[in-house]
Amino acid sequence: MPIKNSLILLLLLFLVACATQPAPKILVTLSENQTLDFTGKGAAAGIMLDSVMGGAGIAIGIAIDKGIAKDIANNLSHHKPLLNIPNNFDQHLKAAIIKNRVKAIQNIQAKIEYFGFRTFPGGDDAVSAWLEVSLLIDGRKIEVRYPQDFADVEFANLSSVKSNPDVAYELLDDATERVVTHIVESIKK
Repeated sequence: MPIKNSLILLLLLFLVACATQPAPKILVTLSENQTLDFTGKGAAAGIMLDSVMGGAGIAIGIAIDKGIAKDIANNLSHHKPLLNIPNNFDQHLKAAIIKNRVKAIQNIQAKIEYFGFRTFPGGDDAVSAWLEVSLLIDGRKIEVRYPQDFADVEFANLSSVKSNPDVAYELLDDATERVVTHIVESIKK
């Protein structure tokens, strides 16, 4: 009987030790660009208008993109839960670290450089989520850019992203999850 009790006690100590593994400190911040962004239609228009209007044409192109970004942000303000990209990124990262049993990480500093949407090459009015993140993980720098660094990219029609908060939210949430998965895979290497 004492051997059985000793084994149970040893098993309990092992489980408690695993459960009390210190979680890494994660800090997620936004860069100076603290609003949802869009790039695409205005950039193309700005290039065309530049030849006719000079710098004013480029300014008009930028204004077109900012207007589209504002429309999408307004649409997302109706989604429940509200989009909080640093919080969303933090939650996905913590879940991925636990799911993949990543250990021996002390500090993670993540900066969301850009988030929003951009036109998708080859698609009529198709857009994908846009998420660029710079990380410092225990002194190691990692940069991940979605959709540029990914072969399989989700996209939707611009009009649905501007009018349906669920579509816009899902694209950004999916991009966040893919970026986090990419980060965790590179940490494990």
